[in-house]
Amino acid sequence: MSATLMEFLNKVGLSSKVNGFALSFGKSIEFNDRSLFNLPPLIPDWDYDTICSSYLDNKSYHLDEFKQAGYKTMIAQDAGVGVAFYKKCLGFKRLEADHIWSLFWAQAERCRQKVCVSIYIVCRPFPLRIAKSKSLKRTFENSCSERHLEMLEYLQKFMESYSGIPKIAQLWLTELAHNSMKNLYHADEQFLDFFERNKEKLKDAFVFLMGDHGPRTDGIESVPLGRCETNNPLLIVTVPERYRNKEIHNEIRKKAYQLMTPFDLHATLMDIVKLQPQKDFSDVSYRNMQPLSKGSSLLREWRGERNCRNLSIAPQYCLCHYDKTTVSDEDLKEKLGRFLVEHLNKELEGAGLNSMCYEQEYDFEIAGPINACYYGALGSATAAQQAK
Repeated sequence: MSATLMEFLNKVGLSSKVNGFALSFGKSIEFNDRSLFNLPPLIPDWDYDTICSSYLDNKSYHLDEFKQAGYKTMIAQDAGVGVAFYKKCLGFKRLEADHIWSLFWAQAERCRQKVCVSIYIVCRPFPLRIAKSKSLKRTFENSCSERHLEMLEYLQKFMESYSGIPKIAQLWLTELAHNSMKNLYHADEQFLDFFERNKEKLKDAFVFLMGDHGPRTDGIESVPLGRCETNNPLLIVTVPERYRNKEIHNEIRKKAYQLMTPFDLHATLMDIVKLQPQKDFSDVSYRNMQPLSKGSSLLREWRGERNCRNLSIAPQYCLCHYDKTTVSDEDLKEKLGRFLVEHLNKELEGAGLNSMCYEQEYDFEIAGPINACYYGALGSATAAQQAK
């Protein structure tokens, strides 16, 4: 399928909801301090009331944009009700897609009726039928099937439907690896089998195999490389066979080692559905994607320097390397240590946290190099932990 591994996809938020909104809506929803970059803070595009207390039906949503362009749409997710509804949010009043596979469909239905409950109701696919049959429910829940296999089977059926009509599908697989990486690798052969069986069906498709954030369990964040992996989710991209080794494919290959974010993937989707069809997917010229998207399409030329400062990536998530200087002068070491402690205490006081945290003190005996969590990008919370 001539796939391209994009080495430096950088998450833009801590959680799946933050990164999911960047991908699906092209909007930021997390506040982040950037004083380390000597820049003003990142103010979210949408506040809590917008993303949670109001319906999102009138917002530009990637699947809906494709639906309006004549596509049939499908979404499948095996944990929670999806980023639009999580956590106890109204989400959509309308259906999120033409076809939905969800373990928590009942919860989404209740949210649409403004009767969200405080705990999730686990309801397997075809919830109404299962809810009416104890034996069917018991059989389904005790089966040895795996959720990702069921989702792939659902995708298979979707791909085989609606002959001659364009389709877009999104699978959000969580149970396989979110809580532990130990269960992930047995699925390699299963995914390989799926792609090999469907190679012919996918020859006319764009495929984005990706994560919304990297692994953060099993102690991976206890080592520097693991902390970087947390910020660097997987991204593999394929293009339709007729465009391989042509302009847009070459543009994607050029970007294999460039920094990018979910906002750029949102821009790419908007480019695919709204702009490229008019040019038979041959237009690789630079284009400012606003107001369609705040990102930059992977199918087009990029301009300017790309780093965490100008891509709205907070320091604590940044993948970029920073220049480092080894300080050997003991007096300077102490001055730097005392400066850090003083600055940290001011930050805590300014955030109203000084009554909740110990006042930081400089201790020469334990002073040493602070391990920057993200190639030198150090957030206030991390600094507090290191300085204790």
